[in-house]
Amino acid sequence: MRPEARRPLRSEIEDVEAEHADRMTANLLAVIVCLLLIGAGLFLVEGLDRAAKVQACFEAGRRVCASQGLRP
Repeated sequence: MRPEARRPLRSEIEDVEAEHADRMTANLLAVIVCLLLIGAGLFLVEGLDRAAKVQACFEAGRRVCASQGLRP
């Protein structure tokens, strides 16, 4: 005997679609958070690099490091 395949109910289809939409929203938010973290990391690294260049300029005995495009 072969069992009859039952058709999914409308509420089951809506539940699956709602779950899919929720997953898509969560994935989009995760991507946005990752991009924000990458941006913040790049900002911090650039600031640390700039500070290291200014410090190296002062350690080399120069007095006007800001005029060389380096900001303290």
